[in-house]
Amino acid sequence: DSIMNIILLTTELSKEINIEIAYNNFIEYIISFLDNKTLTSSKENIIQMFKMISQVVSDDGNPCVSINLTIQKNLKIDEKQLSKLYKLILESYESYIQTVAIPKITLIIPQIDSQNTELSKKIFGIIKKGGYIAINTDPKNNFSYTGINKSIVKNNASGNIVLHAVSINLPRLAYESNEDDTYFRAKVNLILKTAISALSTRREIIDDMIGKGLLPLLNINTGIISNQKIPLIINLTGLDEAIDSLLGTKAT
Repeated sequence: DSIMNIILLTTELSKEINIEIAYNNFIEYIISFLDNKTLTSSKENIIQMFKMISQVVSDDGNPCVSINLTIQKNLKIDEKQLSKLYKLILESYESYIQTVAIPKITLIIPQIDSQNTELSKKIFGIIKKGGYIAINTDPKNNFSYTGINKSIVKNNASGNIVLHAVSINLPRLAYESNEDDTYFRAKVNLILKTAISALSTRREIIDDMIGKGLLPLLNINTGIISNQKIPLIINLTGLDEAIDSLLGTKAT
C-alpha cells in the first residue's frame, strides 16, 4: 500500500533525522493509487496517513515532515485533474490540523493561478487555522519547509539555506492564545528574545571567522560590513489575521 510505505519510511527516517523529512514528487507517487479510489475513500486515507505520520514524529526531538506538491514537467496530467488533486490534499490536510494541537506535517505547493479562487481560499483558511504551508514560486527548484532548496535543473546541484531571516506564524500563536492577548504578547516577546540571542551568536561566529582569516574579503575591506550592525529580518506573518483572531472578528 502506497500510504503505508510512506508511514514505514517515515518511521525509519525519524530515527536518523532530527530536523525535517522532505518528501518530493508526492503527486506522482500517489496519483496511480488515487485513480482506483472514490473521492471520499481517498480523502479518508490521506487524513489517516497524516495522522499516523504525526504519531510517528510526535515527540519534541523528532523531525517535522514536509510534503512537496510541486510536479515534474514530464508528468502527464491536465490542469483540471491537478486542481482536483490539490483540492483533495488541502481538504485532507485541513481536516488533519483540526485534530492535532500542533501540526507536525507541512505542505509545499507551487504558486497557484490567481484565478483559481477556490484553492486560494482553502490555502488561506488552512494558514488561518494554524496549518503550515509554504509556496514554491520557482518551478525549477524543490524547497523544503525549513528553507533548504534542491535544484532540479540538470548540471546544477547547488543549494543554500536561509540563515538571515526568521518568520513568526502569528495566526498560529493567536489561535493557541484562545483570544488571550496577554498570553499572545508574552509568547511573541519570548520568540523575539530568542531571535535576538541568535543574532548575537551569529555576530560572534562572524567575528571569530574574521579573526581566523576565514573571511579574507571582509578582513581586508572592513568597510563592506559592520559586525556591530548585522540585520536580522523578522517576518511577522499574518499580523492582520492574528489581530482578527484575538478580537474574534472576521478577516476582511
